[in-house]
Order: sequence, then C-alpha cells, then structure tokens
Amino acid sequence: MRCIPRVLALHNRRSGSPLAREDLEDLAQETFSTVWQRLDEYRGSARLETWVTRFCLLGYQNVLRRKGRRPQALEETALPDQRSTESHPLTRLHAALAKLESRAARTIEMRALDQLPFEEIAATFGEPVGTVKNRYYRGLERLRDILSRRGGLP
Repeated sequence: MRCIPRVLALHNRRSGSPLAREDLEDLAQETFSTVWQRLDEYRGSARLETWVTRFCLLGYQNVLRRKGRRPQALEETALPDQRSTESHPLTRLHAALAKLESRAARTIEMRALDQLPFEEIAATFGEPVGTVKNRYYRGLERLRDILSRRGGLP
C-alpha cells in the first residue's frame, strides 16, 4: 500500500498542486481505509497497485469537489516568463490534455505517459478493454486537432 501516497502526490502535481501535504496525508489514510474495506472485491484481473490507483483517483477527485477547488489548467498557472514557456512542447501538450474530457485525458496519460497496458487501464476504470481503447484513440484524434490548431503539429 506504499503506492497510495505516491499515486496521490502524482495526481496532485499533475493538477497544479491544489492540495497541501497534510491534505494528501489525510487522503492517503482515507484511501487506505477504503481499499482495506473493499479488498474482498479485488478479483486479481489486474495488479493490485492498478486496482488501488482507481481508488486514489476517485478519492482525489472527491476531495477537490468537497473543497470546491478544481485543478488549475496549465495555461492558467502563473509562469515566470510566459513567452519562453508557452512554446515548450510539454506545456502545449498539458494545455491540450486539459481541454479533453477528463476520462479521455486520464486514459491518454495512463497509456502514453505511464505506459500502462490497456487491460490495466480498463481494470482501473472498471470498463471493458474495447471501451478504453476507443476512448484512447478518439482522445488522440481530438488531441491532434487541438494541437494542430494551436500550431503544435506540422
């Protein structure tokens, strides 16, 4: 269960760090408790860490909703020199991902950035593999459109 604080910290960093360290520690305890209570539901179709990641994501999103705070989009964060950073490829990528539907963006992140197989992503969302693949490829098409309009792709 050591993965819980790491996964929560990763979600927090990707969202612009809206939660303080203490909030993340509290959320890690809540998530651990939830996982422990629902451990009998684990079927072994994916790695335990992958199954736990779903609880982390849902718990993180719930805390943000309860606090009434949403993660800042990368474009909205204050950057020291906007002109020098706005053309950085990762900045454009994260800004484009923020424009996608949240599940599509998360699916692309899990597949492309975290390099998880479709089966693990499907287990995380509790959906069929075909649904996840469809969302991934449609999300990539939408991402390509967004980036090409902003001059991100040739």
